[in-house]
Amino acid sequence: MRIEEIRVDGYGTLADVNIRELPVGLTIISGDNEAGKSTLLDFVRGVLFGFPNRNRRLAYHVPLRGGRHGGAVGLVDEDGARWHLERHVGAGDALLTTADGLPASHEILQKILGNADDALFRNVFAFGLSELSLFDSLDREEVRDIVFSAGVLGAGRSARRATAELEALRMALVRPRKGRPMTRVTPSSIERPISARLAKLVRDTSSAWQSTPSISRLSRLPRSSCKRSLDTSDTGPLEQSHSLSPRR
Repeated sequence: MRIEEIRVDGYGTLADVNIRELPVGLTIISGDNEAGKSTLLDFVRGVLFGFPNRNRRLAYHVPLRGGRHGGAVGLVDEDGARWHLERHVGAGDALLTTADGLPASHEILQKILGNADDALFRNVFAFGLSELSLFDSLDREEVRDIVFSAGVLGAGRSARRATAELEALRMALVRPRKGRPMTRVTPSSIERPISARLAKLVRDTSSAWQSTPSISRLSRLPRSSCKRSLDTSDTGPLEQSHSLSPRR
């Protein structure tokens, strides 16, 4: 998502402000102290996710210079489609429309916002001096998860989800089956069956190697001798072998 336009009808010290055709990439908004830079940031967050009410400790930003309390932003999604999002205090839900003015659903807005909520956007993507000065900015579990995952696993992957999957796998190993008591998985309980299977493989391999001298002696016999032996008296083993083999 990219913000392309900002229209402030009335918000704190800002009134009738229009910023159009914001370029792709980094945009720097400068101004003197109390010019309204932080107010503009709060406005953008408010339009996207909802303005705070008077009961919250966040700034309410009553319009000081007139104008309706709120405004709109122009958005461009990842597919290049343009959207218009308008929100005013006391007017209910935000109004999302297409470039042609057709209304869109709240689900589409969530998709445009990448399913982020106000806390995530405020603390990770659009934070100001007030958030930096508060150590509890990263107290919310999902915010800590996003920051941690971006550094460890890469953006878009959840470390908390990976941990939950590992925990589910661990519980599947120790969870008792129906009618059976819970068993404790220990290194020795895993090692015993593996050692038993390994011992069986060693025995089978030893048996196979014990027959090697007979096979070797047979390979050294003259071909005529092998043929005569097979044609006359030594057919018992072959008949036995044939009787044990599956019939096709």
